[in-house]
Amino acid sequence: MYRNILAEMTRNGMTRAFVAKKLNLSLPSFRKKLSGQIDFKMSEIKILLSLFGNNVSFEYLFEVKPA
Repeated sequence: MYRNILAEMTRNGMTRAFVAKKLNLSLPSFRKKLSGQIDFKMSEIKILLSLFGNNVSFEYLFEVKPA
């Protein structure tokens, strides 16, 4: 569901296991979050944004379209 998160992980050479560990999640929980079965917490979103650097926005990662 969150293809831009996966794209940024690939661009930055990050595995699912690496990002799950940074988010303090199990790999199965991270997979459920990526698929949209479980929502990301704000604290996890902040960590993702910091992992990918200043060029990545919340709107891009989570594909939020302006109203």
